[in-house]
This record gives sequence, C-alpha cells and structure tokens, in this order.
Amino acid sequence: MELDLKDNKKNFVDSIWLFFVSMKVAVFFIILVAIVSIIGTLIPQNEQVESYQKFYSPFWYHLIITPGFNNLYNSLIYRILLAIIGINITICSIEHTVNRLKRKKIALAFEVYKNFMNFSVSPVEISDKILKYLYRKGFHVNHEKDGDGNIHIYGEKGSFKQWGPFIIHISILVIFAGAIYGGLTGYKEYVTLLEQQDIYTEKNNNFQVRLKDFHVELYENHRIKQYLSDLEVLEDSRKILEKTISVNDPLEYKGVVFYQADWGMAAMEFSVISPDGIKETYFVQLDERGNPLNGNNFFILSNDWVVKTGYFYPDVFIDGNTVKSLSYFPVNPAVTLQICREFMVNSSWLELGLFEKGISRDVEGYTITFNRVIEYTGLQVKKDPGVPVVYFGCFLMMAGMIVTFYTSRKIIRIFLKYSDEHVSVYAGFSGKDEESHQMFLDKMKKYLTELQGFVK
Repeated sequence: MELDLKDNKKNFVDSIWLFFVSMKVAVFFIILVAIVSIIGTLIPQNEQVESYQKFYSPFWYHLIITPGFNNLYNSLIYRILLAIIGINITICSIEHTVNRLKRKKIALAFEVYKNFMNFSVSPVEISDKILKYLYRKGFHVNHEKDGDGNIHIYGEKGSFKQWGPFIIHISILVIFAGAIYGGLTGYKEYVTLLEQQDIYTEKNNNFQVRLKDFHVELYENHRIKQYLSDLEVLEDSRKILEKTISVNDPLEYKGVVFYQADWGMAAMEFSVISPDGIKETYFVQLDERGNPLNGNNFFILSNDWVVKTGYFYPDVFIDGNTVKSLSYFPVNPAVTLQICREFMVNSSWLELGLFEKGISRDVEGYTITFNRVIEYTGLQVKKDPGVPVVYFGCFLMMAGMIVTFYTSRKIIRIFLKYSDEHVSVYAGFSGKDEESHQMFLDKMKKYLTELQGFVK
C-alpha cells in the first residue's frame, strides 16, 4: 500500500510537470492573457466607481467591478494568469537547462557521416592533426576511442548561442515578477489640487505636494501649447524642491511620479473694500465647463447688497461694442457683474459692466475688484517599485535575442575508421548549411593533405 501511494504521488507530480512543460498549454495561456489585456484596453482603468455606475448598466457594472476589471492589471485574475505562464516558462527553462547540461553525445549513427579523406597512417597521428586544427579554429573538442580502435571527435564552437532562448525565458519571468511586485507594492491614483490651497499627502506620509500655480501656454492663434503646473515638495513643512511639470515632463520624488493629466477652473475670486476700509474676499464657483454655477453665482456684501456674476469670458477680446472670448483658457479673464440692493423675486439689478482681471470699480462707497480665476490641476500619481525590475527584464530579453539571432553555433563530429592499415576520415555537421560545411571540410582537407601517406 505504501508503494502504491508513492507511485500515485509520483504519477501526479509527473502529470503536473508534463502539463506545464507543454507548448500547447503555454500558447493557450499566452492567448488568454492577450485577450484579457485587450479587455483592459477597452474598459477604462482606475476610474472612480461612480463613473462606472454612470456609464454602464447594472449588469455590466457588476461584471466589471466584481472581478476587478476596472483595475485589471492589478487584479487577482490577471496575476493568476501571469503566475501560470511563469510556472510554464520556469519548468520549460529547467527542462532546457537539464538537456543542455547533459553530456554531449560524441558519436552518431554511421549514416550521418560523410567520407572525405583516406590515410595510410595511424589513427592517433591523424587524430592529433585534426584536434590541433580544430583547436586553432576555436573549437572546444572532446574525443574518445571505441573498442575497435576507431576514434570519435566532437568539436563545438559558439556554444553560448544555445543559452539565448534560456535567457529570453528568464527575462520574461523577471518582467512578470516586476509587474506583480509593482502591482502589490505600488499604487496609482488621480488627485486634483487647487492653486495655493490643497496639499497632497503621499500614502506613506513621507512628503507632501502643493500646487503653487497652474498656467497654460498658447500659440499666437490662441490654441493650447502646453499645460504647466508649478509644484512644491514639502517635508516637515519645509520646501524640499520645486518643479514646473508638463505633459511630457513629470515630477519624480522618492519613487513617486506626478504626471500632468488634467486641468480646470474652480472659482473666481473677488475682493471688496467697504466704506469703513474693511476688506473681504468672496468666491464664485465655476462648473466643469468654466461657467458660474446657476443658483450660486453671487456673493452678499456686508450691507446685504447682492453682487451677481453675468457673462464670464476666460480670454476676453474687446472690439468696439463686441466682447467675446478668444479661447477657453483663462489667460485674460473678465466677467460682467450686477448689483441688487434688495434681493427679492422681482428685484431690479444694476449693471456694473465688465470687470477684467485686476480691475477695480467703486460702487456707492464699495471698491470691487476681480482678482483672479482659481484653477486646479489634475495629477496622475503613480508609484511602481517594480519598474526597475521590468527594465532589467527587458535588458535580459534584448541580450537573449542578440545571443539567439546574432551569434552562430557550429558542431562537427569526425569519425576515424581504422581498417587494413588505412584510416578513413568521416565528418558530420549539425545544421543544414551545406555550403558552409563543405567550405570548412575543403579547408581542413587542404591542411591534412600535407601529411605523408595521404591516400586519395
């Protein structure tokens, strides 16, 4: 019974081994990973859960959220697929390595060889000459004598080429390991920061990031040229560094990368100085399109007068009686204001006209100034400790491909058959480059014909 259990255990392990060493299994799971990855490109990744509820039906919402397709590349399903492919590659690599480490077979079946010379000297003498020639040509050589006095010679050059596929397999494992490690230890999130107000605190509380200023650069035709965020990195309330980031120039600090991803206008800031000299600051919120929010587009002065915003021009242009905005970007903002002394349903509003940025107007003892448009920046924050591992895996893959495709390997087997005081020289090559093999034999033949006792 104990023997049967051991046999069953051995058969089970062998079955698992044969399953993972199968090329069909590898192809199947690689295709499956490709299909799942395509799904990941079709479904927006790392969005807020509310976004999926808004754009998908309840059925598709649960189908996306439950298995983690909203964060596919860090999901359990994706990691299991990578792990299976990694096991398959590992077992294939072990098989490959074991086969390469086995003692190379020096002698082959006689039919493989081709006779090209005959000698009337001893096998040892001609063998020494052939060994010397192969050594000179850079071959690593082994030889042995059989029971009939015949000599078998094995020569190999460029043996490192055979390790190219092995290096490629290892590189894939390293890349997978880097991806899984980065997924487990890193994070990716989207944050918005208001100018000089919001502070982002890094997850491990190592540092903070503050938006000092956001601005845009435009071409002469008022089309967008570049989004720019002036960021400050703080540690213990002390500024460590400052950098202006753009779409293609992120900020990186302690392994955390901040990418410029979005921008918007959050509010308009006004200041009012009352007749008694007291200065107050008021804000009017803007919606996603940069327009004052309906129902919240006003502020109330200390004497209960109501100031309401009208038309907002992010990039105002005045041509006579024509007022328009040249672009959607707040490079030259202006807004019209109205004032009401008694806010009721049928209140009468007094038009105050157009207020450009920095312009002040006196209204019955009150000085009203349109200070600025408060903007926000959208940052993609990413920390992926697995990136250096992935880069190293890519380097290994390139090295493996160079070894595989740009190095050559040559194996020659020579059989010296002794009979009737004559030695017949037979040769066989690995590979199908007949022309190259014949050229090599011709050169070796020319070298050997210098021996005395050569018999054609």
